[in-house]
Amino acid sequence: MTPTEMAALHAVCFTNTRPWGRAEFESLCAQKHTKTFCLPSGFALIQVIADEAEILTIAIAPQAQRRGIGTLLCKKISEDCGKNGVTKIFLEVAADNHKARGLYQKLGYREIARRAGYYTSGREVAQDAIILAQNLTSVAKII
Repeated sequence: MTPTEMAALHAVCFTNTRPWGRAEFESLCAQKHTKTFCLPSGFALIQVIADEAEILTIAIAPQAQRRGIGTLLCKKISEDCGKNGVTKIFLEVAADNHKARGLYQKLGYREIARRAGYYTSGREVAQDAIILAQNLTSVAKII
């Protein structure tokens, strides 16, 4: 998936916040610590530093959501990270993103912190950013 395609999909998926543009995806994809995971109707970007990874974004085409694509991407990320010495994966999700939160909980991510009122753009009420983490040593039990 090209940075242009990523930006187009991101714009469709992230209507409550400012979607990332082509230049942002080009810049991220060019960084040595960034990895991209792509499927025909979705993608994920992560950054890996030492033994930790952060999921920067996951975007699934609206018509393909709730069909296991997010689960598949997250499992690919966990498997790849586990093979490459990563012990913990972090991500951030808006408190009102119930679909994503359900997915992450099912996959073993646990809340470790909150940023109160972090998400304001495009929302009538500010939403907390929930910081989640997954310990890869316990993933085998979940997957």
